[in-house]
Amino acid sequence: MSAFKKIANILLIVFGIILILIGYVVYKIKDPAFQTKVAKEATDYLSKKLNNQVKIGSVEISFFHSVILKDILITDLNKDTLLSAGKIEARLKLLSLINNRYVVDYILLDSSSIFLHRPLDGGDYNFQFIVDAFASSDTTSSTTPSTVKLELSQVKLNQCHFVFLDEWNTTKLNFILPLLQIDVKKLDLQRQKIELQRILFDRPDLRITKLINHEPDTSSFPFPDTVVVHINTQPLQLFVSSLEFKEANFTYDDENEKENPEIFDPAHQSYTHLNMNIENGSMINDTIKGRFANLSATEKCGFVLNHLEGDGKVTPFEASLSNLKIETPNSKITDYFAMNYFNFHAFLNINEDLVLKLNLKQSTIDLKDVAYFIPGIKGINEKVIADGKIQGALDNIKGKNLLLKAGNATKFDGNIEMKGLPDIEETFIDF
Repeated sequence: MSAFKKIANILLIVFGIILILIGYVVYKIKDPAFQTKVAKEATDYLSKKLNNQVKIGSVEISFFHSVILKDILITDLNKDTLLSAGKIEARLKLLSLINNRYVVDYILLDSSSIFLHRPLDGGDYNFQFIVDAFASSDTTSSTTPSTVKLELSQVKLNQCHFVFLDEWNTTKLNFILPLLQIDVKKLDLQRQKIELQRILFDRPDLRITKLINHEPDTSSFPFPDTVVVHINTQPLQLFVSSLEFKEANFTYDDENEKENPEIFDPAHQSYTHLNMNIENGSMINDTIKGRFANLSATEKCGFVLNHLEGDGKVTPFEASLSNLKIETPNSKITDYFAMNYFNFHAFLNINEDLVLKLNLKQSTIDLKDVAYFIPGIKGINEKVIADGKIQGALDNIKGKNLLLKAGNATKFDGNIEMKGLPDIEETFIDF
């Protein structure tokens, strides 16, 4: 019996020593002096690894739970800011660590600015040196599967300013994101399959600018107008249960085109109060699909979209909405709409290169809404009940089996062809 007591006492002493050691480790981890040392070592390591300036103000470590970096600054090779952040936080699940699985439960990027840049000469992006620094030099493949699995549950960007300047492609993205939240359902990097539960953009300000064109070197792309522009060149599969924009602002400006403020101007678009919810979205190979549960917005020309819903599909050759419903304060349009194109360059010349397909079923179209796009009919206050099919480029469009009713006395039933739109005064109409 005494032997059992001795064994029990020894076990209690060992257990007590372990607890003391754990307590000491936790104490040291929480010690400000220790965390300051960690911040300095992390800064020195990254600066040496990248051969560039990296600053980390402080590091806070919670034992097996979270790591917080504060006041981070990473510059590019030109000493311009690449990333600055007030705080970066990552939280881990302790139980998963015990099971040899790294589960990142939460990542937060707070009060941050990100500036990505590609110069006019078509050289590398300003972050390429980071990719090169961390690229593995070991090209041999291992046949032993890793027992460590990285998972991700949620990513949140709070008060983020993102700028992407691609001078080579004359494009600038300027996004202000008060809140971007991504909830991850499943992340399988080996199979290149990503399943997201929700992507939420709350009150974003999204600005896209087409910069002044410079003469390109066409020798590097001899077929610029006919090449197929692929959406996804990798075997990536992306699924999103819900994509939501709340009270967004969206602006597109083409600096090469003169602005026309009196009508809808495709080269200078600006939307406020943009709300959008896409359900069951997916991107597989070159096809994007999703159900538009709601889209509403107000454009600067005055056009108001109260509600749009439909089953959307985008490929390198077509964008379509089936089971379509559109509501404005004045109009209701139903059935089907599609745009066909040889490649995405067609959107640079929408009047001639985009082939439109519109099926109408018991649709009510107020000419006040049409006037935003065809100014020649401005001032005609009339509602038209429409059934039939419309197809063709805007400057050469045809209507087939059209039934149009306006008021009690006006009715058209037949085919029609219109050449010359959107300039109504130069448009030739053939019945």
